[in-house]
Amino acid sequence: MKKTDNSPVQKIRKVAERSLVRSKRKGARPKTRLAKRLSKEERRQSLLLEPWMHEDLPKTRAECKYGERPCPYVRCRYHLALEVKPNGSLSENFHEIVEMKETCVLDVAERGENTLEYIGECMNITRERVRQLETDALQKLRESDIDMREFVDFIGSAGPQMESYMDYIKYGN
Repeated sequence: MKKTDNSPVQKIRKVAERSLVRSKRKGARPKTRLAKRLSKEERRQSLLLEPWMHEDLPKTRAECKYGERPCPYVRCRYHLALEVKPNGSLSENFHEIVEMKETCVLDVAERGENTLEYIGECMNITRERVRQLETDALQKLRESDIDMREFVDFIGSAGPQMESYMDYIKYGN
């Protein structure tokens, strides 16, 4: 027997899925229908979440660097739990945050050199896809008008290793 979760979030998700199917058949419908289908208790529970939803995210890396891990700020743009696709839609990389090796892309980047394999595990993609993304990013940097020396100065004193890497990006050798 299948266990069902009757939480407000699950009900909203089910209503949204049904609404999406209907909208594909009949055309778009008003989004306010989702709110009408919630019971008074479900609306009360969603209001309890309101303060948390409006809680301020850390504004700088210094504010979150030594914060709680796994990072509780899933809506942060640097959190690895969600992927923002080019069309603006979201997809879950992991079902449970506690299953994730890393939760913040900035923590991974700060540690320095990582293997394609490790980055792939953190992002829940293949090593080959990581390599493709890296190649695309480096190509965009080469084609941009950014002076790599200015870029290195901008990101801070990263040392000679970073400068030689930027030379490699800019000149290809």
